[in-house]
Amino acid sequence: MKFFGADFLGKLRELTTPEGSLIAINVIVDGDANRRKVVQALKAQPDCVKFSSGMQEDLNEMFYLAKG
Repeated sequence: MKFFGADFLGKLRELTTPEGSLIAINVIVDGDANRRKVVQALKAQPDCVKFSSGMQEDLNEMFYLAKG
């Protein structure tokens, strides 16, 4: 999942501010294995809270990076 590579997520993280930021990522996740890859990539980002919309039964899912 190239959009969830370390470089891309690192650039998104650079957009966050210490005072508080929220970045929403709308993605189509085709299958549990790919969803796990996305979650692992998000967990690897330091200093951010990561969470999902929980729409796991649907392919379209929102993931969020929050800081502050």
